[in-house]
Amino acid sequence: MNLDTFLSTITSKTFKWYTDQPSFAPESFSFSSGKTIITQDIIDNCISNKRNGSYQVAINDYIFLLDVMQQVWGKSSPGIARGLFKCLMASNDYYAAWTLASNVLNAMKKNPSTVNPMDYHMTIYYLQEDVKKIKSCISKVLKNDYNELLVITQQYSGDYFYQFVKSKDDIRKEFLAIDGSQKHK
Repeated sequence: MNLDTFLSTITSKTFKWYTDQPSFAPESFSFSSGKTIITQDIIDNCISNKRNGSYQVAINDYIFLLDVMQQVWGKSSPGIARGLFKCLMASNDYYAAWTLASNVLNAMKKNPSTVNPMDYHMTIYYLQEDVKKIKSCISKVLKNDYNELLVITQQYSGDYFYQFVKSKDDIRKEFLAIDGSQKHK
């Protein structure tokens, strides 16, 4: 599944987030073919690939994991989605990051959890901060000021020497789409 298909899927009413315990993910998934995937191994590879600048590999693996969770379990982990959010930020896919974080945050607000309130509230807090950081950059980026966005993106990338991977013009288009001034490609 590619990123555009994934974004269409998560905005559909059929996609579900596991809001009871947002950080929880099954240890592994077994398939009828006999293949088993270990969730933490995939997450570790995603983190490593993000830090090494292999953003597309990490994004694809996160999408794969979230899709498998949806197919096998019927719900996907907001905690794992936040890992994808960080990769999207680092790859300068700001519109996708915005769409993902907003969608997960809205789903969590609609389905408050009493199962694990601390996990629920911490996830809500982080997602609100993620959305707030993007919002704080909209007017600045539209005025061609990329300084704050670079610092924020650098933090999500985990690379102290991080530099944008897209042109400033392409980044501005991402923010025009977030702002609603322009349709996303």
